[in-house]
Amino acid sequence: MREVRGNMGGRAVHLRLGNWGRWSHSPETQAIRPGLSRSVLHYSIRSIAVILVSCYLAVLIDAKALAQAEVAVEYADLAIRFVCAMSDQALLNRDLTKFMTEQTFTVVDESQIERSPRDSSHFLKLSGFDERQRIIQFFSMPSAPDTYVATLYTSPPTRHATDLESLLQKFILQELGCAIRSAVRRENDSGAADLHEDTIKQLRLLHNSP
Repeated sequence: MREVRGNMGGRAVHLRLGNWGRWSHSPETQAIRPGLSRSVLHYSIRSIAVILVSCYLAVLIDAKALAQAEVAVEYADLAIRFVCAMSDQALLNRDLTKFMTEQTFTVVDESQIERSPRDSSHFLKLSGFDERQRIIQFFSMPSAPDTYVATLYTSPPTRHATDLESLLQKFILQELGCAIRSAVRRENDSGAADLHEDTIKQLRLLHNSP
């Protein structure tokens, strides 16, 4: 048994060439069975070619899947980074929940779900979704004290919910009394639709879980 190892496009290739691989290199074998050496040699070359073509097609398939994975990224229609020096995070959590509920969003407190019973750390992660498949998220940034991010997503392809975007910024500035440090708007094409739907499904499951 003879083994050939290599690497093609990041995929490990391990070809095992059986005993037939020795027919084309053994004079003794050719002398004993001269009529078989050419047929075996032809079979060997053809088999190797089939294996190499299969590996090449596998690499192409992987490249296509990678390209699709790279496309499946959903950007927030609006991402707001703001500083809110509220010492009582429970109060902030309450105000954010109230805002989303008033806008007819179903609220999921992911920070409560992800925090273990023995975890004494304080972090905030609230998500909400509505019947129009829009998503609002608020989360804290542990590396930056008193800094939070609010994100708004609409179902791709992006159609900016300008009224809700303005209302969200007004809420942060006037109702919470926080300072907006940055506000970035982006768009998604239809390639992000599946990812958006998956997020909605996950939030529904979290909301309905006991």
